[in-house]
Amino acid sequence: MSQINSHKLILIKTTTATQQNATEIAKKLLDQKLVACVSVTPITSYYIWKTELQSSQEFALEIKSIKHYYKQIEACILACHEYDLPQILQLDILDVNKKYKDWVEQQLLS
Repeated sequence: MSQINSHKLILIKTTTATQQNATEIAKKLLDQKLVACVSVTPITSYYIWKTELQSSQEFALEIKSIKHYYKQIEACILACHEYDLPQILQLDILDVNKKYKDWVEQQLLS
């Protein structure tokens, strides 16, 4: 992976069942300096599980980082996640405020 691609900003999304698990994941990622920021928001999710319509109160994590760290972030989430099948989505950021991008890179690359 080229340095330009490895430093590309990404947004990773996952959900947890509890605030405690969301906080644990966020703190581990920040302590390991794999992410610049994690936002946690309470949400209601609707989904099909084992052929039944379900809804549950969850916590959505929006994780800001760079592509270079994705595999390590994914491994950390999987290691401490409570779900058997956690959602882990990596979204490429197509455009971003330059000052914010500089701040993210400063947090992760210095």
